[in-house]
Parts: sequence; C-alpha cells; structure tokens
Amino acid sequence: MWCAGLFGASTYRKPLPDPVLGDYLQFCTGHWDPALTEGRKALVPAQRVVAAVPDFSWGWAAVAGAYWKVALSSADPAAERARGREAADRAIALDPKNSEALYIKSVLTEPHDWVEKESLFKRAVAARRLDCGCEHHQYGEMLLGVGRVKEAVDQLRQANDMLALYVYTPLSLADALVVAGKPAEAKQYFDAAIKLAPNADFGQRLELYGATEAGDLNRLQDSRLPLPALRSAVSDGYRAKASTAAEVKERGIKGLLAVPQDQQNSVVAWLLADLGAHREAFQLASRLAQRDYPGPSLLWHPSMRAVLSEPSFPALAQQLGLMNFWKTSRTKPDVCAAKNAPPFCRMI
Repeated sequence: MWCAGLFGASTYRKPLPDPVLGDYLQFCTGHWDPALTEGRKALVPAQRVVAAVPDFSWGWAAVAGAYWKVALSSADPAAERARGREAADRAIALDPKNSEALYIKSVLTEPHDWVEKESLFKRAVAARRLDCGCEHHQYGEMLLGVGRVKEAVDQLRQANDMLALYVYTPLSLADALVVAGKPAEAKQYFDAAIKLAPNADFGQRLELYGATEAGDLNRLQDSRLPLPALRSAVSDGYRAKASTAAEVKERGIKGLLAVPQDQQNSVVAWLLADLGAHREAFQLASRLAQRDYPGPSLLWHPSMRAVLSEPSFPALAQQLGLMNFWKTSRTKPDVCAAKNAPPFCRMI
C-alpha cells in the first residue's frame, strides 16, 4: 500500500531520508499484503525506521502495527500485543493525535476490555483522518462485537467508501450486513472481496465463506471450493430451514453437528438455532465467541434471538466482558430495543 506509506511519511515535519522511506514503504507492504502472513516481514523494516528516526511518531505506529500482525501467528500473542501497545504509546507520546497509533493500540488492547477499546477508537475517529479509513473499519468491527450493529454498519460503510479496493474492507462490511439480517445486500460486498483476493486459493476460501454466510446454494455446489463436509452440511441445513418436515430438520441438525469441530463456524451455529437446536447452537456460539474472530459478533445475528434467552447467556456475556462494557458505557446491544427483548437486557 504505497499510498498509505506516503500518507504516513507526510506526517513527519521534514523529509524522511531515502533509506528510511524505503524501509517504511517495505513495512507497509508487509503489513497490508493479505497474502503475507509472516508479520516479521513488516516488523523488521519498521524497527529500522524508528532506530534511524526515533522521533517519527508514525514509525512507532508502524512498529505497533507490525506486532499486531506478528501476534496473529505467535505462540504467545499476549506478549506480542503488549510489545505493540508499548510502541503505540511511544507514538502517541510523540503525537497525541496520531490516529493510526490510537486505533492500533485499541486493536492490541486485551480482547475483552471493550471500555478501553472504545475510548481509543473514539479518540482515533476524532483525530487526524486516515486515508485508508482504518479507524472506521476497526471501530465498526468493535461495535459489531458488542451488539451495536447499526452503528457498526455505518462505520464500516465509511471505511468502504474510503478504501473499497482492499480485500478486508468490503469483506467486513459484508459480515456486518449478514449480522444485520441483510444477506442479499451483503452479497455484492462478498463478490467485491472475492475479486480483490490476492491469489486463487484465497479467492476460493472467500467464495466458500461468502456462500455459506449469504446462503448461496448454487455457489455451495461448486466442487472447486474447499471443505466439502462443511459445504454439504450447510447446504442441507439451509434446505432443512426451508422445510416443514420434522425429519428433514432433524437430519439437518445431525449433519451440522457432524461437521469437524475445526470447520464449525458462525453459519453452523445460526442454522442450528434456526432448526431449533438452541442448546447446541449456544454451546458452539460460546466457543466461537471466545476467539479473536468472529468474537461475540455472531451472537447478534437474527437467528440467535432465541439463543440469547438461554439461562446461561448472562454468564457468557459477563465472561466476555460485555456486561461490564454495557453498564459502564450506558449502552445496550440493538437487540435490547426490540419487542420481546431477551431477559439479559433487564440485567444491564
């Protein structure tokens, strides 16, 4: 992302030396390229930047961003996130309005500290506007996690308006639209993300992902797509959802539960809930909500409304840090504004 690199370089009060600019742009390539999963390809050049120019705030933000990517594949992600927060703090000390450092620090904050995350995101959105819309993108992801789905969609639309040609931007908007109960609108953004995939394998994974989330049965029949067990079970699940026959629904549930655990995703939980298997849907959703992705966002899909009334849900919301966030921020998830709101809403 050369443009993002030049934007960051422009924030320094004087021209960066050519070798430093080269390292900074190399960081940008390593950080932004979705086909590069090795985070140290972004970290090493970012560290060279701050070694040469230690008062370059956005150089320290680059180090923080690189640690974010390193943490994704680290055996000790908490330690890498802590190093990233230290670098973000250096950046913010040099420039309190460094919106990149602010949003990256928020991403690196402990997963369930939603109060601190939102505080940093609000500061980032109010600070210098980023040409990538990244602060809106990540704030939208956070809002989706805490159930403020309408606000999340608004933030992600702003991000997509600013950077529609980066694969994860339309993909995140599509995710939010699915959670908002708008799979037909989401399809165009899934298709946009697929076209932006950096290679064929990546594109096929996105095709499968979009087809399962949007319920595209025609695309799910494509034998080129990976994970045939998941594709078959999800296809049968959608057909069972449309059926009135109890035995068809029971077969659909059994097929979804037979999907290998490492392939079970949000859609499997949503379909289990649609088919009346609320306890099984809750158990799967509880496990998936603990992960960095999808996190709690899957809980706010319309299919999960009955699951939110499970007696164990308040304990899960407490464990995920959501109850503390809602009470502290004096906000509630959108579902609490609906008629017949789930019982947990009365506990906020």
